[in-house]
This record gives sequence, C-alpha cells and structure tokens, in this order.
Amino acid sequence: IENSVAYGNGYNRWGFPNFQGDGNGFKLGGGDEDLPAAHTVRNSIAFGNSTGGFIDNANPGAMRLDHNTAYRNSGTGFDVADSRSTLTKNLAVGNGTAVSLGSSTATGNSWNIGGTWNDSALVSTDPAIITGPRTATGDIPHSEFLVPRNGADVGARI
Repeated sequence: IENSVAYGNGYNRWGFPNFQGDGNGFKLGGGDEDLPAAHTVRNSIAFGNSTGGFIDNANPGAMRLDHNTAYRNSGTGFDVADSRSTLTKNLAVGNGTAVSLGSSTATGNSWNIGGTWNDSALVSTDPAIITGPRTATGDIPHSEFLVPRNGADVGARI
C-alpha cells in the first residue's frame, strides 16, 4: 500500500441501522491469524478513525511500515503487537496511544526520536486538501498536511 489515505472510518454518517463499522484505518490482517501476510505500507496517512490508524489485525506476519502518519485516531496509531513488523520513520500525533509494538521493532519514528509531537509541531492539520477535490489525474493534491514543522524525516508526504 503506497500513497494512500484512510480517514473517518467507524462513524455511521449514513444513518444505517445496525451499523457495525469497526473504525480502523488500515487493517493489515492476513485473513486468518494462522495465515501470515507480509504487507508493506509506505507514505500513507490514517487520521480521524474511531479506533486505530494502522493495525496488524492479529496478523503474525513480518510487515514493513515506512514513512506513514497516524493522526488523531481514537485508539492506537500503530498497533503491531501481534506481528513481527519493522516500523521506520513513522509519525504518531494525537492518537489515544501512539504505538503498541509487541515484538515488532521501531527505529527513527517520532516516538523514538523524542521531542514534542502535537498539532503545533505540524505545518498543517487542515484536512480540506486531502478530503477535497482531486487533480485532473485523480491524485490528491500535494500539501503540507501533517508534515512536521521542524523538517524531521518522519511521516507521510502527500
């Protein structure tokens, strides 16, 4: 998965009766906890989801998450406690919990490099460019949404 955005999951905006959306942004399961899948997620953003941002969903596989951003998800930004994942240069800001690693490894991420990671540490927190109209080619227009103000090489650039 590359250059993707998952936002607003888990909210019943349509008024469906018996709505059961679980509210995760990127669910990276293998379909069954006995079938490991080695997903790779790069340069993607999960924000405003009612549960988590990036979750292994009981997938025991060896995944790679590189340069992703989890922002204001109610649960955990990066939940890879059931997998053997490698997380590098990811950004977690304003989530219920930044990360749940289990036996996964993490280097160069916002929670590894320290500092204060809140809304004021970001150039823009306005999702209008992400949720608004696409370019003529169908792409999300480039913006500084959730880009670190200090220039740190963490998180997605969309």
